[in-house]
Order: sequence, then structure tokens, then C-alpha cells
Amino acid sequence: MNKKTLTKVSGDAGLDYKIHFPDGTRATIQNILSSIENRRRYLQNFHKASGLTCDCQTPGVPVRVGRRQIPSETYYLYPATHADRLRHKEDCPLRTADHQRPGPHEQGAETLDKTLESEAEESTDLVVHIEASGAYLTKMMEWMWSTSLLNARNPKYAPRDYDAVRKKLLQAAATVRFTNDERLTEKWWMPQRFTKGKKVEINQAARTFAEQVAEQGPDRWGVMIAKVRAARIQKKQATISLAHTMLDLHITIDTATAPKPGDIIIARVCKRAGESGLTALEWAAFPVTEAWIPALSEHERTLLSALEERNASYVKPLPTTWHVNEDIRVPNCILRHHEHSIWMFIDETQDQADQPLKAQRKTWRWNTTQFSTLPELPN
Repeated sequence: MNKKTLTKVSGDAGLDYKIHFPDGTRATIQNILSSIENRRRYLQNFHKASGLTCDCQTPGVPVRVGRRQIPSETYYLYPATHADRLRHKEDCPLRTADHQRPGPHEQGAETLDKTLESEAEESTDLVVHIEASGAYLTKMMEWMWSTSLLNARNPKYAPRDYDAVRKKLLQAAATVRFTNDERLTEKWWMPQRFTKGKKVEINQAARTFAEQVAEQGPDRWGVMIAKVRAARIQKKQATISLAHTMLDLHITIDTATAPKPGDIIIARVCKRAGESGLTALEWAAFPVTEAWIPALSEHERTLLSALEERNASYVKPLPTTWHVNEDIRVPNCILRHHEHSIWMFIDETQDQADQPLKAQRKTWRWNTTQFSTLPELPN
């Protein structure tokens, strides 16, 4: 199991290591990270600067200063390179900080200081337990989407396409494992984008996966991720045509609604004798916008699509990776607005509309119980 024990902010030796600044200033990691005010005081002037070192080793190990603006502006320390992270001593908090480094995808987690305060061991992987409900599949997708930054839109970067999304998800799959320590990548299949030049190769990959999951025992299954092309529904059964592959997917519809064209579907599948295509043991639909941002309701799709039309920069927080204080409601979207962030909430029930927002930050609300059309967006 890939676990790291994270140091608490309680005077442990690792927090007594000092950061040496280019101007000759020295301060302990504990003092720097003890408050937002101290972070700003020590780190603001050295944002993106070089020449900072941590004295956990001799000579000092290079570190850098980053800044995030969501949910509020703050500064943080991180190893200058991945190799530098490994040079820090085992008890130095900057050795564990690299994989928690906040970036444009930051969703409000008090990252480094939260992990430093944690008394529990934290895993760098998502560990999932297979359940008949299929809820673990949604959890996996939200995890992979967030760790791949696919839940963030930045107009400065080129629009995403299927190939880019597939590549990012494959990388993120390496951080997911099942309770038997089997990696998702050992069970994974997502079809390549279909082109005539790769028709033979792509079809062979589909056949190989189908052979690997041919039902011969409880362990003969795999996890498939694909984009829905069409759905043919008969009572409680549906046959899903998938993009970029000749294989169909057979699913059972119970309390869930059938996936719609354009949705991403994730399923634990097997290949049953005498049946064409694959059969889902459990499945979950993951609706996305044209920019591949998850839209968990039609109102949310309306909001995110409007922001995309305005070429806005925003983050779509996802429940699995939202680590802000539990009594704070998860916003539907966090809009990067000039030098600030605006937390955007959609009230789809009267209870939500009546709930006061505790967030001490700029907010925007859409009460769909009173207004069916999208309110004016921030200028």
C-alpha cells in the first residue's frame, strides 16, 4: 500500500526545519504555515522566485512558492522539482507536499496545512470497494477527473479533445486501486479515437479486452470507460452504442436513468457466453459539457455552457474531491473572476434556497424554484 505518514502541526521535528529566503530571512515551516497572514508575510514577495531552500538537508533543498486564488488567495511551499521532493528528509513536510500541490484545479482544500494537522495516515491513491449500487464508479470518475484537472476550464489552453481526455484519464487510473490492491490500470479499457488508418488496431484492442473479461469466474471482469453514442431501451434493459468501438454495452436500468448521447459511461463489465458485446455488472453515467466539464444536472449544464460561451475560466468542484469544512455546501461552480473567485450555487430545492451560505466570499445564486431562466452572470 502506497501510504505516507503526514506530520502534525504540533511541534514535531519536521516542522522545525527552516526555510532560507534569498534576502537572508529564515523562518520555520511551522511558523510560515501557521496562518494565512504569516504565509502572505513570508511568501508573497517570493512567489515564483528561485533561491529558497529548506535546511532539512545540507546543502539546502530548493523549494518554490506558489499562489492559489480559490477559494481565497493564499501562498504555499512546494518542492522545486519532483527530484527535489525526494531529497527532503522523511520527516520533512515538503517531502509529502508535492502530490498535494494546489493548482488551477484547487477546489477549496486547505491542502498542506490540512494534511499536516491530520493524525491519520493519508493514501496518495483512491482505494475503492466494489458495491452493487455502482456508487464506487462515480467516485472513481470524480477522482480521475479532478486529479487530471479535467474539472477546470482555462481559455488560455487549447480546447480538449477525446485523445487528450483519454490520455489524462489513463494517467489518473494509475492512482486508483481496489481493496485487494489490484490497480485500475490492470482492469482498464477505454477505446482509442477511431480513425480509418487504425481500424484494425482499434478493433483488435476491443476483441482482446472482450476476451480478457469473458465470464469464466468472479475475477474475469474489467472496467470500461467510453462515450455514449446512442441508447436503445427495452423495458428495464438498454443496449448502449459506444463511440470509437464496435462493441455494444448491455445495461440494466433500475433506479438510474439511461445514459444520454454524449455522456461518459463507466462500467464494470464481463463478456457473457452467447451474447454480443459486453454486459455491465454495475455502471454509472457521467454527463459532461462540450468542454468535457462534468455537469451533474440540467441546470448545472445550463450554467456551465453559458460560462463556456463567455470563454470564462472556472472550476467545477466534485463531491469526492471536495475537502473544505464539511458544513460548507459544495458550490456548483467556482468562477475565476478578475483577481477574485466567485462561488456559484444553484438552488434546486426550497431547502437549498432557504439555506444561508456560510462562505465568507463573493457568491452568486440561482434559485430554480422561482426562476427557470439563468440569472445575469457576473460581468
